[in-house]
Amino acid sequence: MARDNKHTEKNPQNAPHNNETLHKVHENVDKAADYIADKGEDFINKTSEMTEKVQECIHEYCDSLTNYIKKSPMTSIVIAGAVGALIAKMMKK
Repeated sequence: MARDNKHTEKNPQNAPHNNETLHKVHENVDKAADYIADKGEDFINKTSEMTEKVQECIHEYCDSLTNYIKKSPMTSIVIAGAVGALIAKMMKK
C-alpha cells in the first residue's frame, strides 16, 4: 500500500511557523517549570515552619512531663503501670 507523501514531506514555507510554535511551547514549559518550582519551594518552607513548631511543642511537653515525674515519682509510676496494663489488655483482644 502506497503512502500519501503530502503529509510526510517537509514544507519549507511552514518552517518559520513551526519554529515560532516550538519557541512558544518552550517558553510555556519554562514558565510552568518555574511556577512548579516556586510552589514546591513554598511548600517546603511551610512544611519546615510547621515541623519547627511541632518540635517546639514536643520539647515543651517533654520538659513538662519530666518536671511532673521529678515532683511526683510515685504517682508517675502508678500512671505508667495503669497505661501499660490498658495497652496489654487491648493487645490481647
